Amino acid sequence: MGFIKQSLVMKSLIDIKKEYEEAIINKWQYIDEMYTIHSMLFDYAEFLCDTNISSIKICDDQVIMKFRNSGIKFICSKNDKRLAPFDTLNFGEYEQEELNLQLLLIDSNATVLA
Repeated sequence: MGFIKQSLVMKSLIDIKKEYEEAIINKWQYIDEMYTIHSMLFDYAEFLCDTNISSIKICDDQVIMKFRNSGIKFICSKNDKRLAPFDTLNFGEYEQEELNLQLLLIDSNATVLA
């Protein structure tokens, strides 16, 4: 229950940076608050081991997840919580039979937009 309460009030990276830039928090508070969020990167590194997602790439304005068994890379949409990569992170796999069928129908060098 404590984690749920804490995560609901967690400030975003952008909000924390703004507080620092506006001198609402000092440098040491800024470092502590930012690391609280950055440390989740290590949680993800460990969490991936039990899923069919082998990597998460964070770029300018993009998050790209790569499926372990197929090598497919998926550009994630920020506001879609039911994307295949997110479901794969949540449940370990994503509708494997459907994925197998798609892999049979799609050329290995194809780019697919959905």
